[in-house]
Amino acid sequence: MVDWGADEDGYSGGREGGASVRLVLLHPHEIARHGLRVMLASIQNVDVVCGTGVAEVALATILTNPPDVLVIPTSLGETQIGPLVAAGRESLRVLALVVGGSPEDLSNAARMSADGYVMESTLTIKGLAAAIHDVVARRVVLPAELSDYLLARARGGGDGRVVRTGLTSRERQALTLVADGLSNKEVARRLGISENGAKRHVASILSKLNTPSRAGAVAIALTEGILRPDQSSDVPSA
Repeated sequence: MVDWGADEDGYSGGREGGASVRLVLLHPHEIARHGLRVMLASIQNVDVVCGTGVAEVALATILTNPPDVLVIPTSLGETQIGPLVAAGRESLRVLALVVGGSPEDLSNAARMSADGYVMESTLTIKGLAAAIHDVVARRVVLPAELSDYLLARARGGGDGRVVRTGLTSRERQALTLVADGLSNKEVARRLGISENGAKRHVASILSKLNTPSRAGAVAIALTEGILRPDQSSDVPSA
């Protein structure tokens, strides 16, 4: 039996026996939010500490009761999502629900500061559980629709291939660490550089691969053979 803790929808936080993943759900549409809460109630080891349709409520929770995962729809936009991500601790992982499948919808999704993405229209309990598990484990979560869009964008119509020689050796090292789910601060620590230096490397990578998101860069790099799945072990600590 599910043991909920009170929030604005009348649900309460978590499952009997405790939970290992603390989650905040922000969705402006009540029907979708309730449906997601029912799905989350079926997933073991997930504690929904807040389910809300109001960004300010989610922000207050993130500041006072830090979660491990923030689940949000891409329809909110980066201007609303940015402050929530900035308020979270370094370990906060963002799972974005991609709303719609048009090129414009996918473009909006790709611009978000998310660690993983799932298609809201085809989401299942099993898929949601796997996505939460993967983002916590710092694995790339990217649906085929978004991956294909990002790859087509990166190829840009030329000869159909992403230019591989544009990345410097340092950028390739940074990219392998990004593929491991490391934040800019963690990348800086591993490479022995400043956080601003790590941010510059990541920004350059995104520009050269023609993608606005870190998850997109990793997907493109793995698909095109720029990175090997096991390449992270090649980067020594500074």
